[in-house]
Amino acid sequence: MSSDDTAVSQRQYIFPETLSKGEKPLLRGTPTESGPTPTYAFGWLMNRFILLKFLDPENKFGVWFGHLESDKLMPDWRRNYAGTLSSSYRPRFRLHSDSQIFIQFGTNKTTRGMDSVAELDLALLKTTYQKFLNLPAHLLPEPQWHRFPLPYDSTAFFVGRAIDTDQ
Repeated sequence: MSSDDTAVSQRQYIFPETLSKGEKPLLRGTPTESGPTPTYAFGWLMNRFILLKFLDPENKFGVWFGHLESDKLMPDWRRNYAGTLSSSYRPRFRLHSDSQIFIQFGTNKTTRGMDSVAELDLALLKTTYQKFLNLPAHLLPEPQWHRFPLPYDSTAFFVGRAIDTDQ
């Protein structure tokens, strides 16, 4: 491992894994005492299998989230929400591992990304996504800023297999 790789690895532990909307990060690359600010993205880090259970109860799409997104989710979004909500609310689904999906609304890479998050009404966001994702309220946590890359797996994110989905 080079000294540059070691410095980046050590810096990742200095910056928190998650921040609330009110604790927004600095723009990526902004110098701090701890080094340049890493990339953060705002949204939900969720278990793919939980989403599939509620979005595709008949298992028409199997484990292929990309097909579910393009054939069902995005057409539903355009039909039911695109005309009434700003583009800041539009989902951007990012697969991060076999079990993780990140639903992203903005990043700290640009001021435009930061502004899109600032304009989000969290109550409206949660209400909209509970309905859109067909999820019970207890399975949709508050969205947060998540530090990237997402090396932290099972314990720090929304763990689906350990949560009672029927509450």
